[in-house]
Amino acid sequence: MSDSFEHGSLKIDIAKEGSRLAVVWSGVSDSRAPHLALQPFSSQVTEAAANAEVDLDFNQLTYANSSTVGPIILLVQALSDVAQSVTVRYDPGNPFQISTFSVLQELGGTMGNVFFVKS
Repeated sequence: MSDSFEHGSLKIDIAKEGSRLAVVWSGVSDSRAPHLALQPFSSQVTEAAANAEVDLDFNQLTYANSSTVGPIILLVQALSDVAQSVTVRYDPGNPFQISTFSVLQELGGTMGNVFFVKS
């Protein structure tokens, strides 16, 4: 399976090979209501993630506004419910990513199959 999603300057690529699902975010998410576009896409990703090892890679996401954080949190929670494991990769050199993923990492502590990697 290979698919992609674009909304404004945001691009998300998905590739599934066997039991591995890679979801790579890139560009900028600055929509005022990104959940409207992301929700159907997130449902598709969650469905594809059943019993998979999911790799969520945010390294190429240069910026996301605060309205995007909620949909990201909901996606990680939904993936945690259906996937074998979820690895969240982010860039610790990007100031927006540090603040976003430190909060998410706190929440991730309650999800035993979610792992955070600074890369």
